[in-house]
Amino acid sequence: MRLIILISLALLASCAATGPAFTEKPAHRSDMVKVYIFRTHSRAEARSASIEIDGDKIGNLRERGYLESEIAPGKHAIESKWWFDAGVSNSQFVGDFVAGKEYFLRLYVDFLGYNTVATGMASMPVAVSGRFATGIILLDKEHALPLIRDTRLSK
Repeated sequence: MRLIILISLALLASCAATGPAFTEKPAHRSDMVKVYIFRTHSRAEARSASIEIDGDKIGNLRERGYLESEIAPGKHAIESKWWFDAGVSNSQFVGDFVAGKEYFLRLYVDFLGYNTVATGMASMPVAVSGRFATGIILLDKEHALPLIRDTRLSK
């Protein structure tokens, strides 16, 4: 029994991001936009979500991981896509992005009814699939930094 528990813990740990710890890096060019997409611990299936910007994949976002991208200013759609058997709905954030600014987007996945997604933040766009709620949430830098500092680059 003890061996099963140890193997299970090792498998779950292997689903987390393992790249370098988060460090803030401003956009290389002032005419571009810096976007950070991150995922803190979730209770959902410990799988990665494919992240796309305007239909182009930028990477797989693992649990406790982040991705970064520089994009042109303007309107963009950022979408998470999950494995068909993860029990989690895809979600999308569409917004107008301004040159020279940083944006912090949190991919949120949790059990329904246990956290603020399903209770205290009803105005937030949330997709519901089975027993999970998911969404991509825009956070201001002040609220994002304490969360994203505990993440690692997803590869």
